[in-house]
Amino acid sequence: MDMPKEAEVAVFRLFRVEGVSNKSPTLVPAKDTACTEEGNKAYYICDACDKWFEDAQGKSEIADKTSVIIPAAGHTLSDWKADDNSHWHECECGYKADVAQHSFKWVVDKEANATQKGAKHEECTVCGYKRAAVEIPATGTTIAPATTPKKDSTTTSTSAVKNPKTGDNSNIFLWIVLLLISGGTVSCIIVYDKKRKYNMK
Repeated sequence: MDMPKEAEVAVFRLFRVEGVSNKSPTLVPAKDTACTEEGNKAYYICDACDKWFEDAQGKSEIADKTSVIIPAAGHTLSDWKADDNSHWHECECGYKADVAQHSFKWVVDKEANATQKGAKHEECTVCGYKRAAVEIPATGTTIAPATTPKKDSTTTSTSAVKNPKTGDNSNIFLWIVLLLISGGTVSCIIVYDKKRKYNMK
C-alpha cells in the first residue's frame, strides 16, 4: 500500500531534522584560481544538514570551510615587452603593468673613419629595445697640414748682424769738419754770385 503524500513529506522533514538523509551529498567541483579570482578544492555538501565533507560518503567532515578556498594567484608578469614607442610587463591574462615611453640613447656600433662608413642605433635605457641601425657617413680623406720649412740654424738674420764696436770716434769728427767746410763753401759761392750779379747792373 502506497504511503500518502503528506506522510512522505513528514518523514522527509523528520530525517532532515535528525541529520539523516538517504540522498548522497552534492559534489562541488574544484575550480582553478585566476589572477584576480579565488578557486576551491572539490568538496561535498549535505543538502539535509548543510555540512561540508571531503568524501562522497559524508564520513570526513570539513570543519573549517575556508580550508577549501584557494586564494587568487595574482598576476604573473613577463619580462619587458615593447613596441617602437613604449615598453611594459604583461601577464598571460592580458593585464599590462609599468607601461611607459622608451628612454632612448645613441649607441655606436661601428666608428666611421676617413674612408669607411660607420653605424649607430637607438637603444632604450630601461628595457633594452633597439631601433634599426642608421649609417654614419665617412669623415672624408684626411689632408695632412702643410709643414713650415725649418730655418737653417746657420742663416743669420740681417737684423741680428751688428757692426762691431771699436771705440774709435775719429771718423765722427772728420765728418763734422767736412760738413762745416762744405757748408762754408756753399755759403761763399752764394755770396759771390750775388755780388757778381749786383756789379753787372
